[in-house]
Amino acid sequence: MTPIKLRISDLKTIFVEINSLTGIDFSNYAFFSIKRRFEKVINLYNFESVTELLNKIRNDELFLKNFIFDILPHQTELFRDAQTWNAILKQVFPKLSKREKLKIYLPYCISGDELYSLIFMLNEANMLSNTEITVSSLSDVNIEFIKNAIYPLKKLSSAEKNIEELDTEKTLNDFVISSQYSYEIRNEYKKNIKFDNKTIFNQNYIKQFDLVLYRNSMLYFNAKLQEDTLRNITETLKKNAYLIIGIGEEIPILLQKKYKIINNDENIYKKNT
Repeated sequence: MTPIKLRISDLKTIFVEINSLTGIDFSNYAFFSIKRRFEKVINLYNFESVTELLNKIRNDELFLKNFIFDILPHQTELFRDAQTWNAILKQVFPKLSKREKLKIYLPYCISGDELYSLIFMLNEANMLSNTEITVSSLSDVNIEFIKNAIYPLKKLSSAEKNIEELDTEKTLNDFVISSQYSYEIRNEYKKNIKFDNKTIFNQNYIKQFDLVLYRNSMLYFNAKLQEDTLRNITETLKKNAYLIIGIGEEIPILLQKKYKIINNDENIYKKNT
């Protein structure tokens, strides 16, 4: 079977169909990146034409949910960029620990690695019991995946290397339970989490959060979506709240005046207004 290569018109048609059925808009994702992802997933399902895919999307709700789950990038790991987590532990948590009740937001959470890394670090700082974490995802399947917190064993080696670089005496075995083919986050780290299937564009979290953690998602967006997303995220933050984005990402010029740089190397910011 010849692999499908999508034309621009094919992608636009697929985007419109998915948007009409789910409200999810892929049209402002970085073009070549999202094109490759769609082609890869479509060919994994062995579709012979775009028409066949569209018919399946329209008539099989479960398939559509799983298709979106597969399209979203899962290329992350526990404690990714360990130096950033160490900076959060030293520069952000001491300030936030003085607040009566801490509220943290993780928009567009895909695999849960970032969420459970955060929970581990909050526990290390003795702040977990006083923290409420809100997690949103584009897919119900993603939310269930995150709740289950079971990952393939092949990801364990990178997590082990990362945790060795953290300022902690704990090992990965204190955090996960391993089996022959997978590992699972221990139940005590699955607490204080509120799940929300709304996107950043249709929620109403105005000045609610003390910290938003949003790393390495904007790499897949075009400039317009990056700016629109960060503008909405900015509205969710309280005054003097913190925003942490990926090392390879940046805050658009029009929004930079709203933030003070706390750590330029790790992209940690504090909201001014």
